[in-house]
Amino acid sequence: MSYKTLALTADEERVAARFLVEVDHTGDYLGIAPTGKRVSFTGMALYRIENGLIAETWLHLDGLSFLGQIGAVVPKAA
Repeated sequence: MSYKTLALTADEERVAARFLVEVDHTGDYLGIAPTGKRVSFTGMALYRIENGLIAETWLHLDGLSFLGQIGAVVPKAA
């Protein structure tokens, strides 16, 4: 698995990050048998900082892209 930070910004109360993850699909995922494919997807995380510690986290992953790459979903024809 590899992780790359694409963008990062912060102020006194919040930190936001956009990232890219690459992983090999080597295990069963939601009933989808391993494909052995190297797949990648992006995500974003927002953290609220309180007293120097992470107090809350919001995370969004592009799961649809991942599912498409392993064949779990098929793109709709135009």
